[in-house]
Amino acid sequence: MSPTERHVVAVAARSIEPQSSGEIEADAARRGVRPAATRQALRRLAARGHIDRVANGMRGRYAVNDRLFRRYLDLQECPR
Repeated sequence: MSPTERHVVAVAARSIEPQSSGEIEADAARRGVRPAATRQALRRLAARGHIDRVANGMRGRYAVNDRLFRRYLDLQECPR
């Protein structure tokens, strides 16, 4: 995973409830990730199955539903 993708997946994993892409973009922007890079990373992560896209439409909602993957992220040195 690229550093941008690590930031984005860490932001998405922080919340138990699915977050809109706008919320994830805003949180990632505070960490220095540009909104366009965040949107691209969300698409790539969802395509690979690292995060789940739970709503269709222009602005989807994303979540990390796998508890084991969430635990793995907690144990790693992921930027939060």
